[in-house]
Amino acid sequence: MGLKPQTGCQRLATNGDCALLLPCRHWSLLNRPAQLNGWYRLFLIPGDAHCGANALQPNAPWPETTFPTLIDWVEKGIEPKTLNSTVRSPGEQQQNCGWPLRPYFTNNGTKLECVNDQKSLDSWQYDLDAFQMLIL
Repeated sequence: MGLKPQTGCQRLATNGDCALLLPCRHWSLLNRPAQLNGWYRLFLIPGDAHCGANALQPNAPWPETTFPTLIDWVEKGIEPKTLNSTVRSPGEQQQNCGWPLRPYFTNNGTKLECVNDQKSLDSWQYDLDAFQMLIL
């Protein structure tokens, strides 16, 4: 069984927004979040690297409730808009926004708003025009 919408599967993906290891094809798919949101959600974790801490921001949050969130989505129909994460020290909780929204904190970092930050999104898109072939 593949992870495609017609199979009925749902998928939550997380990755640090400082990661250098994301497949190029992934970004072309994520340019159409409205088509994917019924079965696929990506949560970029501010300050983290590829699946873990970033050496320059070792205290960045990391999701610890991804699987229960997926179960709630599949079995109860509760669509994930944010994903709960734990800041390593002192163990505080923080919400992360689903792609393409980005976190915007106010009230001294205590109030989260998920916003469309086009400048930030544009910085994530790059053309790989040096290669004269399809890169997946």
